Amino acid sequence: MPDRKPQEVPTALVRDDLHALVLGGLWPACAALETLLDRIEAREILK
Repeated sequence: MPDRKPQEVPTALVRDDLHALVLGGLWPACAALETLLDRIEAREILK
């Protein structure tokens, strides 16, 4: 069985993937969660 070396991924591709993840997934989810928490806190204060 030949030794298999991990395939190197160019840094630019990793950076692009991270940008896509942040902009497309984590960032909007975080913003939505913060908005939801703000709305919950505002209702708690008004009670």
